[in-house]
Amino acid sequence: MTINKLYSKKILLYKLVYAVCLPFLTELIAMLFDYENPVIYLFSAMFMLGLLYTAPFALTLRALRRAPINKKAGESLRKIIFNDLVYVLIPIILSTILCDVVFLIIYPETKYQGVFSALVISIVVLITLSFWLLYRLFMKKTKTL
Repeated sequence: MTINKLYSKKILLYKLVYAVCLPFLTELIAMLFDYENPVIYLFSAMFMLGLLYTAPFALTLRALRRAPINKKAGESLRKIIFNDLVYVLIPIILSTILCDVVFLIIYPETKYQGVFSALVISIVVLITLSFWLLYRLFMKKTKTL
């Protein structure tokens, strides 16, 4: 799959829906289980959320490894990073905050409610920055080959 196909309007819409739904699904799964130690569950849920969040970035990285960016076709690293920012990172941050507010209204007695938002936002920002660095490294590698 080429970069232009990965960043078509249809795929970007799928990425947007995926990023918006991910925190809500994590919280809904959290409601189904009643763990004795909520901290252990929180870290296991964050691990799964982090793994699922890397999927769109891993697809882009795989496409970058297979073929260099074709500047004549309108592909650029700035465009890739901008689309990741607009269609994946910002929506998951806003969705996480909205998700925390909704579940705070439903369950006002929850102790660790703000911790979910803080952890999710920090995890997704770190994952996004690390993949952007990997994009840059693979771009350099394909330029020299």
